[in-house]
Amino acid sequence: MFKSIKNILIKWVISFLIALFLVSICFAEEVNVSANVTAGNNKPEIVSITPKFSPVVMWQNIVQTFSIQLKDIEWDNLSYTITPEYGATSPISWTISNITKLQNAEAFIDFTYLSSNQTWSSKITLTLNDWVNPITVKEIDLYIF
Repeated sequence: MFKSIKNILIKWVISFLIALFLVSICFAEEVNVSANVTAGNNKPEIVSITPKFSPVVMWQNIVQTFSIQLKDIEWDNLSYTITPEYGATSPISWTISNITKLQNAEAFIDFTYLSSNQTWSSKITLTLNDWVNPITVKEIDLYIF
């Protein structure tokens, strides 16, 4: 008899707990959670530079053509500057505003560099800016003889 009362009591407690759980679910307050997730913005990337060798070896007072392939994954408008340590470049700075229309968010910068009239090591500094991230800087080493 004691076992049957114990079994009935256990069943009643389990049923009561299940009923209590179901009632608590029915009357639970609904909580809405929202979050704003923004995708990160990547720096512009230099894919390749032509000529590829480093340092670029040049004669004095000679024009060398450079081609730079770059990419911005978010297709941001980019500005760039090309700063020679010595000598002259053309163009020195520009804005690429149609990068959104280019395949794979890639663009090309072609420029010419007129080497100095002295023998020495030099460099050209390329700076890319998408106005969202820190800038991308790449130096092209030169040897003029």
